[in-house]
Amino acid sequence: TVGDLVRRVSSIGSLHELGFLDSYLMSVQLGCAPREVVFLGIQPERIQFGLDLSDKVSREVPKVIGLVLNEITSSE
Repeated sequence: TVGDLVRRVSSIGSLHELGFLDSYLMSVQLGCAPREVVFLGIQPERIQFGLDLSDKVSREVPKVIGLVLNEITSSE
């Protein structure tokens, strides 16, 4: 219910704890869920602390940007 979602969101310490499923369920309860959801991403070779992207991930970013732009223009 919406009340359950409000309690869940109220109990988190940071918006970083709010996941996709929480957001989607909230949109369903509020009657504004999208008809379709598309996930695009890059799977890293390894996960470690740092601020920079690895060379391999950096090389993939333009490809994902292209996929995002294609998805946006094909769904209009």
